[in-house]
Amino acid sequence: MARLKKERPRLTVVVREGTLDVLHPALLGGELDLIVGRVGPAPGGGEALRQRILYREPIRLAVRAGHPLLAEGPAGGVVALTDALAHPWILPVEQTALRQELGALFLDRGLPLPADRVECTSILTMRALLLQTDMVALLPELVLRDDEHLAALPVELPSVGRTVVAGRPGIVPDRGV
Repeated sequence: MARLKKERPRLTVVVREGTLDVLHPALLGGELDLIVGRVGPAPGGGEALRQRILYREPIRLAVRAGHPLLAEGPAGGVVALTDALAHPWILPVEQTALRQELGALFLDRGLPLPADRVECTSILTMRALLLQTDMVALLPELVLRDDEHLAALPVELPSVGRTVVAGRPGIVPDRGV
């Protein structure tokens, strides 16, 4: 967006956050020109979309700096996912691909989803909760990388983390998304 605005300063860009079940119909209905987000099953009419891969987005378990779980693991060691279940969690809402991946991971490991949880898609809300509590959340590695107040737990999440794409209706001529 920064590059687009530099090249076309008079162009108005509106950013709308939401889940695919809301954004996808808006895209197909012409209310949106573009969706940037995770690859996931498109709710109906997915064949009418043109997608372009932007990057892979590793997802990490995040906590505040100084969180008790950071002290529990041996130096350079791995904290188990079950250790994190002793704390409250912030989970993605059910309508997201990330929630589906997390649910599959927990099911595969024979674990229930955390009962003590907040469900949220707002990164700002998640960050505020993480900083004020001992909650655990899933965050993109890119969000954690430059935030000295948050830390990634050394928990392996091999099946969580998706490709981020730009998608738009396939009937629109390619304008180099």
